[in-house]
Amino acid sequence: MKKTSLVVRKKKDYNIGVILGNTALVDNDQKSGLLNIKKNALIGPMRSYHTYYSDKNKFFVQTYQDKFASDDCKNLVEKNLVRVFDALEEEMLIDGQELVSWIGEYHNCFSSKSSDGKYHIYDEGRVRKYGDWTKEEFDEVSALYTRYNDSYAVVTRNGKKGLYFVGEGLLTSISYDNIEKMPGIILYTDGTTKFFEFDSERTKKSVFFTSISYDEKDNKIVYCKSGNKIYVYNLESKDLLLSIEADDVKYTMKSGDNYNAYNGEFFFIFTKNGKSGIASSNINYNIRNSENPNPVQTTILSNEYDEIVKSKYANFFYIRKGEKWGLFFGDAQKSKVVEPTYDDIDYIQNYIFRFHNGGKSTIAIVNAYNDFTTLVSDIDDITHTRIGTIFKKNDKYGIVFTDSDSYEKVIDEDFDSVEVVAGNYFLVTKDGKKGVIHLGEIIIPLEYSDIELGGYYDQYHDLSDAKMIYFALKKEDGTYSLAKRQNYNYRSSNKDCAVKFVENHTYNDIRFFRDIMVLTDDNGTIIYDYEENTLKKYHEATEVIAFPKLDEYEHEKEMYYCIDGVYYFYKDGKFEEIHTEEMDCFITTYETDTESYEAKTFNKREHDKFCDEIDGYDDEKAQETLKNYASNIYQLRNKYSSLSLKLTTKTDKK
Repeated sequence: MKKTSLVVRKKKDYNIGVILGNTALVDNDQKSGLLNIKKNALIGPMRSYHTYYSDKNKFFVQTYQDKFASDDCKNLVEKNLVRVFDALEEEMLIDGQELVSWIGEYHNCFSSKSSDGKYHIYDEGRVRKYGDWTKEEFDEVSALYTRYNDSYAVVTRNGKKGLYFVGEGLLTSISYDNIEKMPGIILYTDGTTKFFEFDSERTKKSVFFTSISYDEKDNKIVYCKSGNKIYVYNLESKDLLLSIEADDVKYTMKSGDNYNAYNGEFFFIFTKNGKSGIASSNINYNIRNSENPNPVQTTILSNEYDEIVKSKYANFFYIRKGEKWGLFFGDAQKSKVVEPTYDDIDYIQNYIFRFHNGGKSTIAIVNAYNDFTTLVSDIDDITHTRIGTIFKKNDKYGIVFTDSDSYEKVIDEDFDSVEVVAGNYFLVTKDGKKGVIHLGEIIIPLEYSDIELGGYYDQYHDLSDAKMIYFALKKEDGTYSLAKRQNYNYRSSNKDCAVKFVENHTYNDIRFFRDIMVLTDDNGTIIYDYEENTLKKYHEATEVIAFPKLDEYEHEKEMYYCIDGVYYFYKDGKFEEIHTEEMDCFITTYETDTESYEAKTFNKREHDKFCDEIDGYDDEKAQETLKNYASNIYQLRNKYSSLSLKLTTKTDKK
């Protein structure tokens, strides 16, 4: 008689989890394991497993940690181990191998190492199709990459490599010296030759090359060399962009649809025999699809130049022969060359350039579709601004406007001086008289001895952003008129932009501050905001001192105004009095035999710092420093933002 005995613990000793076939995942006392529920027997020991399972294919994958002696047998090292149980066949496929790495995004494929040092691949999708493939041995297995749901690995045997695809197996023979993943491609090395295939289209293979490298700035562009020819591929569109006989090729720009990798024309600077030229993907495409095997045009600019540099600001190139520079514009359809005959070329704006040669300059317009058009020649010096270029010629000044609406407008050299005020406004002087030009139009005639601009611009940093620009126009007799102009920067001819006088009235003085304007006449002083609301009236001339209120980080938060010892600030149309003991005004005067310098600030820290600087010099150096600060407001503001320095000559006082 056959007798079978089985001891079963109380049911509460095991918590049963998922059941696959006759196998259940169970846990007890913070340990887990597998139980054959038909035989009521554990499958191996209970441990602290991390368990992954597959409902579809009926596998349990369990990982755990155990300690082993180190190679020198001096310490214990902890290793991750793995076991795999086939619940359908009720068979342990892997038991106690070292887990090397997971392959792919899911826990259905991994590489492991057995005690003999050999690597194996557990691939759930292959076991049901091809049987127990885990017994296949390799010298090394490493994950390559995952794309969507597809995962790849590289296997090594006897020093050679092959490509493994999860779920399918080997895609190549194990015969390559190297297989590596690079952006957009899988790169194979076979002896001294290389080839690649696109990672999303593995059937689209390249030919063999001796070297393959990426563009330094754009890894969508790859250069492949074979013999004396270089092939350039776009890895996004998976197209051959260029094939050319050259020593070197560099991608420079793409014109056309910048948001679509498949459209547009790609430009390359190539070098051959020490000379440079420009090639285009469009010409190369036409050659490849042409029935003519020997096309006349193979590049858009032949390699006859010592240097070619792509402009940073627009789609054109500087070209050099020897020490002279020229320009190249265009594409595969139309192009233009300005021959290298200039010492230097500066790009201004809207395809307007300064061409310098022999100490003189020419300002001209030129591009692929327009011939070289001279605007001004024989210029001695130029100064670039945002919308115009001030030029000096024969000790006189003029302006070339370079904004998109009036770039062909030239104000001839007819002024003694030209300076930029408020961004788009130019203050011009001729024979001691001043006027204002805006976008090529004289908006205030040259009739005044001095002109100052003001306007409210709040959070903006440029007066040209003010809604209304105000002009303090000083006449020859010393009196002032107040004018204003609606500030539409983009149109100078708009009828609403005409300069209008604010009342038919003259003033003894007009001063503009950030928030307010102060107008003084024989009847007293009136303070307006830039909406022309009256804020304060005084019966006599009153000095207004403006200073910034700084926070603890020395940031200018708002302007404060001191009037007859009372402090105000302007906000939301209100000019309110403030009371604080922190508003002490610090004044220090430095005098020489002929001059007096008054330093004034409401910032004690800046006052002390300024005085320490001046006091640290000898008299000659101190006087020189004071004079420099008084004549250069920007230098003073950069170092002492809240300090004013007033210079008075003692002869003026008499």
